[in-house]
Amino acid sequence: MSGTDEDSVSENLSSDEELQEEFAKGTIQAGLVTKVRPPKTYTNNVSALKEKLGAFRGQFDWLEYMDVVAPPNTASAIVTGPENEQSEHALIDPDDDFQREMHFYHQVRAATVIGLSKLEELGVPTERPDDYFAEMVKGDDHMRKVREDLLSRKKVTENREKARKTRELKKYGKKVQKEVLEKRRLEKKTTMDSLKKYKKGKGQKPDFLSGEDDFPVSTEAAKRKAPVKSKKREMKDQKYGYGGKKRWAKSNTAESSADMKSFNSAVHSKSNKNQNNGKKRPGKAKRQQMKRRKVT
Repeated sequence: MSGTDEDSVSENLSSDEELQEEFAKGTIQAGLVTKVRPPKTYTNNVSALKEKLGAFRGQFDWLEYMDVVAPPNTASAIVTGPENEQSEHALIDPDDDFQREMHFYHQVRAATVIGLSKLEELGVPTERPDDYFAEMVKGDDHMRKVREDLLSRKKVTENREKARKTRELKKYGKKVQKEVLEKRRLEKKTTMDSLKKYKKGKGQKPDFLSGEDDFPVSTEAAKRKAPVKSKKREMKDQKYGYGGKKRWAKSNTAESSADMKSFNSAVHSKSNKNQNNGKKRPGKAKRQQMKRRKVT
């Protein structure tokens, strides 16, 4: 066994012996043993801190650090007036964003007023004089290049804007031209349709033909002639009638009954009908016999 192994074994034995002694005394109990650390204490020695701060301030002038502290009561009095002075323990809701930011604003403004008054007391100027001249960090050549670059960018932007407006105007012009051409096409179509209807005799006379100096327009209604009836059609119309009243068309009237111009005694006489030139019609048997003779 090496020397290091012997040392570790002896340390373990000593620790075990110590634990057994502590257990026998009753300082530790049976179970898991953990090392108890005392709670950490924080020291807030306000008097010592203020004393040290005073020592630091005594070593340097106020212009070296220029710290200004404006208590809440004096901040409200400086910003809004003495009548609105708040107590040092005035309650401010930290969850209210507006109220919290306004409190910060008043406190910073009051500190600025205090700092400016101290600077005036010490004779330190706080405003830039009118004839103040400060040399620029960048040279004239560099600023000339910057100016040229800015002018070139401005020119590019103006050209781009001008080109964009030109494109928009072209688009608008094409749109207007398209609308005008479509309107003219529809008007032409409407005019031609009305003229065709007028030529066929189906529509009214167009408005552009209503003046005194009209050019002649030959319509189909004017070209169309009245139909000519044939003799056959006229005879059938005369015999059977065409239009008008059909019923009782062949019945006699008082005038037709009294008219004797068409009466012929040779035709309408009963005596002539009964006389057959003195001949009688042969009987049936005689007629059949006559037919047989003609056939043979």
